[in-house]
Amino acid sequence: MPETLHILVVDDETLDRMQVRRCLDRSDLTFALYEAADAEEARSIYATRSFDCVLIDNGLPGATGLEFLAELVDTSDRVPAIIMLSGAGNDMLAASAMKSGADDYLAKAALSPESLERAVRSAVKIAALRNNVERSETRRAADRDVLGKAEEIAGMGSWQIDRASGAVKWSDGLYAVLGLVPGNSAPRTEMLTDLMDSDTRDAFLAGRSRLLESGESFETEFQVLGKDNRKRFLYYVGRPVRDSRNRLVGANGIVQDITARRLSESALERTNRVEAIGALSGGIAHDFNNLLGIIQGNLDLIRRKVGNDAALIRRLDAAEKATRRGSDLTRKLLSVSRHEEGAGEPTNIATLVDGLEDILSRSVTNRIRLQIYAQSDLWVADVVQGDLEDAIINLVINGRDAMPDGGEIYIEMANKTTDRFPGMARRAGQSQDFVVLSVSDTGTGIPNHLRDRVLEPFFSTKEKTKGTGLGLSMVYAFAKRSGGDINIYSEPGVGTTVQIYLPRSKSDAVDECETAEPSQSCESLCGNEVVLFVDDEAELRDIGCAILEDHGYRVVTAVDVESARDALKVHAVDLLVTDVIMPGKHNGADLAREMCNREPPIPVVLSSGFSGNLTSKICGDANVDFIDKPYTAVDLLRVVRQALDLAGTAANEDDKADGELPASRFESRGSAGASEPAGQNRMTVNGEHR
Repeated sequence: MPETLHILVVDDETLDRMQVRRCLDRSDLTFALYEAADAEEARSIYATRSFDCVLIDNGLPGATGLEFLAELVDTSDRVPAIIMLSGAGNDMLAASAMKSGADDYLAKAALSPESLERAVRSAVKIAALRNNVERSETRRAADRDVLGKAEEIAGMGSWQIDRASGAVKWSDGLYAVLGLVPGNSAPRTEMLTDLMDSDTRDAFLAGRSRLLESGESFETEFQVLGKDNRKRFLYYVGRPVRDSRNRLVGANGIVQDITARRLSESALERTNRVEAIGALSGGIAHDFNNLLGIIQGNLDLIRRKVGNDAALIRRLDAAEKATRRGSDLTRKLLSVSRHEEGAGEPTNIATLVDGLEDILSRSVTNRIRLQIYAQSDLWVADVVQGDLEDAIINLVINGRDAMPDGGEIYIEMANKTTDRFPGMARRAGQSQDFVVLSVSDTGTGIPNHLRDRVLEPFFSTKEKTKGTGLGLSMVYAFAKRSGGDINIYSEPGVGTTVQIYLPRSKSDAVDECETAEPSQSCESLCGNEVVLFVDDEAELRDIGCAILEDHGYRVVTAVDVESARDALKVHAVDLLVTDVIMPGKHNGADLAREMCNREPPIPVVLSSGFSGNLTSKICGDANVDFIDKPYTAVDLLRVVRQALDLAGTAANEDDKADGELPASRFESRGSAGASEPAGQNRMTVNGEHR
């Protein structure tokens, strides 16, 4: 292959040409790239120099990609490697491209540096072979060896049939595709058809008969079970061979192993399905959290009024327990729907698992033996520790449920350096370090026909009364957020192993200390500052106002960002409490940024049950706190008091440094006994009394 590949890409879409350039830039190829937007421009460029590879989009203006491909094949003395591109996978287009002389076919939707590099290398080698054979018959023997290597790279083999004698010839590559050993027996068509099921065999033989009897070209895809017991998806092409007098004398063609492509397409479809369901779950969880917030807030307010009535307190306790269960389920839904990478911390996973051993032991029956093994020099990984704990507990409980009669669960941790993610394509030799956490059981296993669905939210192999179907979905989402992946091995009747691949941390420092946050009563969290409370849910606004007013705060409310801005023009506000997701062009995160950019900045408390990545870019600001929905009265009061105290401390320090008195906004901060009577603190925004 030339040291520098001269590559021409012909595509009328600028973004698609840019995508090709990005993939080539990230590959290991040395290349010079030329670009054309249509066939006419491509002809002009093609006439100026010799190219090693041409990438052609099918949807060209003026002439289709197939027409331009045929033009290159028919008019060039030396035909370069030709790869057909299309916006999405299209088997018929792929077959037509190969029939017209293309060396490979790639779908833009699945284009990556690895797939493009692999295709270009393979196509260039095959094109070089083709041109060498046409140019010099004397080099045929040497070229045959190169062709075999090219076939191996492309995962294909070639065949020929003589119509008169019925003699069949196979290349060594075809034996490899079928999992057979060359030379063990003479090639026969039956050696291929014996690997098919009956329906596939009947359709194949009918097409082959038409090819040999009438010269009708034949293309098909099918699945076989090789002699090595590996399932393969094959792409079969048959073309008629005619003599100088146009008489049909035989046929030839190729058989290509397309198993990797089929698996990649299946994995992509499965991933898209999981993410789509996850996104839907996140939207539901957001609305559900608002409802839970309304319920929890009203329960908090009622509890302050019931006194010592034991029966009512018992009822309130039951309602709050149900609310907590709903909140836990919502948290699981949000974990499934959240796919952006989280800010983990360097963690020794073996130490974390040791800390969970007591909980895990109590989670299984006395007929199940739990065994934990860890590599002695285990690397550190960046993870959100609570999410990893949830993932481990979920997997152990799944293992327990798969072994009603008892068995063994193994938790194993080891270092692994690999250039493959589980179930994903090779990354062109770019190895990466992982900590692999494996949880295995000796249970019933997962049936083969259900294995592809176990990562879908709400899908479960358990009885309807056992579990929510979110366990493995949460594990999958956690691994993706951590920058890793998971792999599932299962054999019915033998057991299941789930491996979580977690990227090795760039830091070796592990913070082993955690400081518990002291509990506080509502009475110690009072104040008399002015709080702007923004939420599009009327009930949540009323509850938030009631909680804050009961503890002395003066409250201004707004229903969206625009009305909040109007309120800020009228009132001197000490703190903003705002929901993240709201109707209109702007959301709570936008409003928070505006508060942070003020002089002096106004402290902000963001609240949300589902914010996606809206808060990720601003929650690092010293003036921004965050509270999850649904929250209790104590949760709200604590974060409000904390935000105000931190802002007041910062303002006082700045003023002392400047030699000035404290900022007036924080001069009258209240104490537990300084609250105003409830109901007299609300203010009016846009004519609405709050």
